[in-house]
Amino acid sequence: MRSHHLQRLLAVQRRREEAQRGSDRTGRFSLARALEQMATIGASGGDERTGYVALGSALSGVEAEYFRETQRLAGGLPSAGVILPWSFFRRPTAQWPDLVEGDHRTMRTRDLTVASAAGGGYLVGTENLEAHDLLAPWSATLRSGVTLVTGLRDSVAVPRVTGDPVITWQPTEGTAVSPSQPTLAQVAVSPKSARAIVNVSRLLRLQSDIDRVLARVLLRCAGYMIDRAVLDGTGATDQPLGIMRTPGISTQSGTSLAWAGVLSMKGNAAAINAEDGAIGFVGTPAVRTLLEGRARDATNGSGFIWQDNQIASCAANATTDMPTASLLCGPFAEAFYLSWGPGIVLEINPFDPALFKAGVIQVGVAMTCDVVVACAPAGFTKSESVT
Repeated sequence: MRSHHLQRLLAVQRRREEAQRGSDRTGRFSLARALEQMATIGASGGDERTGYVALGSALSGVEAEYFRETQRLAGGLPSAGVILPWSFFRRPTAQWPDLVEGDHRTMRTRDLTVASAAGGGYLVGTENLEAHDLLAPWSATLRSGVTLVTGLRDSVAVPRVTGDPVITWQPTEGTAVSPSQPTLAQVAVSPKSARAIVNVSRLLRLQSDIDRVLARVLLRCAGYMIDRAVLDGTGATDQPLGIMRTPGISTQSGTSLAWAGVLSMKGNAAAINAEDGAIGFVGTPAVRTLLEGRARDATNGSGFIWQDNQIASCAANATTDMPTASLLCGPFAEAFYLSWGPGIVLEINPFDPALFKAGVIQVGVAMTCDVVVACAPAGFTKSESVT
């Protein structure tokens, strides 16, 4: 009997191995194999001065085809690394709600046309994979509704409406109405690059689920980059200008911040005719803890200020990428995160002698982006030094 069960287990194992070999033959891209090939290429012919690996056609098999296709998506521009377009990532599943895996064949596409606040259909109309849905679990600002635009190539200018057209009521059907135009302004945006370094150990590369693990790490890195740029970018030549530092946004005293204060923050967004569903709050975890314990009124008959992931019936999210003791409110859909290129770029540096001795590959993650507030800045309100 024991021999019979053992034979059945071995048969099941053989079928799994055959299925795995069959899936490899169908052309599934493996991030683990790509990293190993990149490391081998770097050890034999990379540039020690820059740490970059010249890939070209040196990759082999499915990974080489994938590299060439992503280069085509990037406009044929040379790259020192592999571009992972959003199609590489898979949506979280019911079984693995916090993980993703790299079977890009399961993704769906849609047409995403993004318009500015002017309603002129300006920004970009292109076929995009659902990058917003993929990155939202890792980014507080995307969960709050920030508009994500991907696939840009050139520097662009985003129009902003600073004055509405004049509305004239007609006393009679034949009364002529004088034409008028909205007052427009432009905000110039240009690509700014950010990088993060990830160390990948030999043990991790030997694990069967490395693609899932690395995909999760990459999406987390991308989420951090987005939140830091959108919320608190300094606006220097090497950084986007974040909402908290945008000139003209409203302010609310954070001293003993109470229910009336957060209602005033929400009211500033409504005053520029922001849609109710677009208004949200983003704060630090410490601010959330404080406001979750602060009653809306003296009798505590109406609950707490931050309750059930909401403030004043608006979505509320917390992130450590906010400045200390700060809370931000506004129509986040009017904040645009613009991304150049089709996805995340991976580069490796196999030349570090200490890491080589430890069997570690150093992986660089690069994204190029900018941020712009497309509505009247006064619609956003920041409250600092919240107590």
